[in-house]
Amino acid sequence: MTFIGEIAALFTSFCWTMSAVGFSNATRQFGSQVTNRLRVVLAMLALILINAVLYAKPIPFDAGLSRWGWLTISGIIGLAMGDAFLFSCYRHVGPRIGLLLLSLAPIFGAISAWLMFGETLTIMQILGIAVTLGGISWVVFARGEGSNESDHDWRKGLLLGVLAAFCQATGLVLSKQGMAGDFPPFAGTLIRMTAAILSNGRTAGAFGMAGGSPGLPGINRVERADGSVVTLGHIGSVEVGPGDVFVIETPGGGGYGAVSEDDRGLARQ
Repeated sequence: MTFIGEIAALFTSFCWTMSAVGFSNATRQFGSQVTNRLRVVLAMLALILINAVLYAKPIPFDAGLSRWGWLTISGIIGLAMGDAFLFSCYRHVGPRIGLLLLSLAPIFGAISAWLMFGETLTIMQILGIAVTLGGISWVVFARGEGSNESDHDWRKGLLLGVLAAFCQATGLVLSKQGMAGDFPPFAGTLIRMTAAILSNGRTAGAFGMAGGSPGLPGINRVERADGSVVTLGHIGSVEVGPGDVFVIETPGGGGYGAVSEDDRGLARQ
């Protein structure tokens, strides 16, 4: 079908615009980590159902190690990190400026593709980047005097928006490598969502319900042979030597229902 890619891109932009307001309100009420985690969990469940119906494979375990590797890294950077930055940006400057800054993603994507895979741009594409940068700069620097955001929130929101665009772009460039060939897009997105859920479990615990306490986040650490301990974030790298032990503590589940004093007493016994 002619222009199928362009039509899909326009529909994606429409969906992003419609969801931005809801995500902005949810972020202000529940925080960016909870909003992001709930979003990817619901999306993952929907994608499992879609893959089961369309391809009779709820989870594409036969995708191959290389494809899983590219899409996993893409999901961690683009979804876990990128969306966390984006939702925090919504909280500080609102969805209008947040989505505007997200339009930097194609620019970062073009630069990333050039640096990592040698892809080049035409003169018209470079001109489009210049026009986009000019429009974003005009809106950002023409901030109205009646704005409700403080200067600190404004600067922090702009930085978070730029980081979100960079992570989104890098994640999409990496996902292109994992989607090579005729691999189904729903299956590829499911792999990215799975990686985002697993990496998010290292930054914040699962939220509780009905008064229940949140669960503990997972911890990655290296216990050195000399007794020292190196704690890693949800994304990181470390050199290990002979006798070092890499420890992974998986995240705990959130609680359901408030704990009474009687329950606390029984637990202490």
